[in-house]
Amino acid sequence: ARLMDARDGDQPVTLGGEDVSRVGARGLQLLAGFVMERARCGRETGWSAASVALLDGARLLGMEAMLALDHLPATAETH
Repeated sequence: ARLMDARDGDQPVTLGGEDVSRVGARGLQLLAGFVMERARCGRETGWSAASVALLDGARLLGMEAMLALDHLPATAETH
C-alpha cells in the first residue's frame, strides 16, 4: 500500500536499497514499473544507496536504466 501511495504522490521519492541482500526478477520488475510510472508522470524517483546484490541483479537483467540505478555506485557493505 505504501508503494502505491508513493507512486501517485507528487513529492520526490528516494528508495533505500543498501540493505538488499537478494533480488529476484519479479521484485525488480515491480520496482521498475514503479520507477517508470513515476517518470512517465514527471515525478522524481531516486536511490539513496544500493547494495552490490541489487546492482548486480539489475545489471544481470539489463534493468539498471529502468530502475534509475545506472549512475549509482554500490555501497561498500552488503548484508
